[in-house]
Amino acid sequence: MKFKILALVLSLTFLSCNYSKKVYTFREYSIEDCLGKSKSFKLPSGWIKTKSHNVNYHGFVELIQYPDSSYVTILCAQQTEINPDFNIAKGLHSRSEKINGTTIIYNNVTGERKAEFDYAFSSMKK
Repeated sequence: MKFKILALVLSLTFLSCNYSKKVYTFREYSIEDCLGKSKSFKLPSGWIKTKSHNVNYHGFVELIQYPDSSYVTILCAQQTEINPDFNIAKGLHSRSEKINGTTIIYNNVTGERKAEFDYAFSSMKK
C-alpha cells in the first residue's frame, strides 16, 4: 500500500512539472530600417498598440505597447540614444540591446514575463 501511495505522489509530482512549463508565442514585427532595408524581429505576441515617430530626419523610433504596460522600443537613428528607465525598485525589468545598428529596448516587464522577453531578445542576436 505504501508503494502505491509513493508511486501516486511521484507520478503527480512529475505530471505537475510538465504542466508548469511555459509556452511562449511570438509574432514577427517588421520595420524598414534607416537604410530602407526590411528588418523583422520576433517579439512576444499580444501587443495592442504601435506608434512610430521620426527622429530629427535621421531615423525613427517605434514603440510597441502591451496590455500590462510593458513595451518595446526600436530605435533606428544616427547620433540619437534612448536612456531606458530601469525600474528595478518597482520590481519591473528593462533590457537594451544593439542589434545590427538598431537599438531595441524592453521596459516595464514584470518578473513573470521577463523570460519571455529575454527569449525574444536572445533569438534576435542569432
